[in-house]
Amino acid sequence: MKRLFLARYHVPLVGGYLLLAAVWLWATHLWLNTRPEAVSWLRPLIDVSFVTVTLGWGFVVFGYISREMKVYLQLSRLVGELHRLSLSGVSLPAFEQAICRLAVEEVGFKLAWIGLLDPGTQSVLPVARWGDASDYVDLVQVRMDDRERSRGPTGTTLRMGIPVVSLDIANDPRMNPWREAALARGLRSSAALPLHIDGKMIGTLNLYADQPHFFTDAVVELGMILAANVAQLIESRRRVIERDAAQAALAQSEARFRRLAEQASDIIFRYRLQPNPQLDFVNPAVTSILGYELDELFNQFPGIPSFLDPSQIGQVERLIEQGRGQLLLHTRRRDGNYVWLDLRFVVANRVIEGIARDVTDQVLAAARLARYELLSAHARDIVLFIRASDGRILEANTAAERAYGYSRDELCTRTIFELRAPETHPYILDQMRQADMGGFCLKLCMFDAMGACFR
Repeated sequence: MKRLFLARYHVPLVGGYLLLAAVWLWATHLWLNTRPEAVSWLRPLIDVSFVTVTLGWGFVVFGYISREMKVYLQLSRLVGELHRLSLSGVSLPAFEQAICRLAVEEVGFKLAWIGLLDPGTQSVLPVARWGDASDYVDLVQVRMDDRERSRGPTGTTLRMGIPVVSLDIANDPRMNPWREAALARGLRSSAALPLHIDGKMIGTLNLYADQPHFFTDAVVELGMILAANVAQLIESRRRVIERDAAQAALAQSEARFRRLAEQASDIIFRYRLQPNPQLDFVNPAVTSILGYELDELFNQFPGIPSFLDPSQIGQVERLIEQGRGQLLLHTRRRDGNYVWLDLRFVVANRVIEGIARDVTDQVLAAARLARYELLSAHARDIVLFIRASDGRILEANTAAERAYGYSRDELCTRTIFELRAPETHPYILDQMRQADMGGFCLKLCMFDAMGACFR
């Protein structure tokens, strides 16, 4: 403990002793001036001693201050270089490695390394190192769950969140597990500086010097400034990398979306309502469905109402206010004709994103089917839909139900063979093929539910 005390405070103590000696010699000089009877040779001796001690004190103080200033200037340049490097776009591992390299090359430390605490294993993982004694880092192996290996400077810093200095590794009992390896590599003193991010300890910046008691209070204070900047820059760089990764992932996602959208047969669009209404995106399907070229829509978008049937404008506006909607939209093409679109959309941040499918054929087919159903339901003649491959009855009208005595559902479970006379069965498939090709007319005997024949 005495050695550690002397190692830590030897410069202030020596300076203090010299200052006291200088004061005593000056006081003696003044006293001799008041005693003419004093020995004549004593006065020159006192004067020479005073000058010598004063110069020695000045030399010690100047050396101390100059070293502190040198370290301060070197650390200041290091912080500036790190700020410049953080803006250069390097990867996080390369940035952490550069921190250690600059600490060694610019400031003159023997070794510098950054260790981050792994909460899962409670181990300190070296992520970057630099210096002639870099292999020493592999021997450190600090574990927070190991009593002996967690009591050194690095473990104590992680546990307490304060800087911990070993001024003389050769005589520091905390360095017992690593002393031999450190001294063999010329490491004489060290400092473990905490890295805080948002009040949480994430690791340490570890610095080593090739001389004992290098890390004075002033050097440690400067080192803490460096560590604070390092932690801030690491976190800033990490956030930049995460942001860049997120932006890259978003760009890839948007690129995939655009590739899919450009190949889609449905209209996919994004329309911004505020501050200035504009079409942000629409895929090429709009050309085949509505007849508009993409450049025409982006440069001179005619506005949503110009596409709509006037009777549906109010309905569309209400759905936009609700934030989502689905409706069958009667939409006007560029040539003035109308098509039917199955529109589905959502509104987020005053931006409409949606997809519209051309269902004109389905709507017209449904209308024709509705007209057929209306006609067949009131027709007095029998109407049957029969599958040509096997004669299965697919549909039957009301007149067929009355004539055959079966319900519609019962008829749909039967085949035409069950309704025809057995002697006509060999001709049925040929007759259905003729009907499929152009139709024909013949008289038949059909059997109802009671087995009676009717024509």
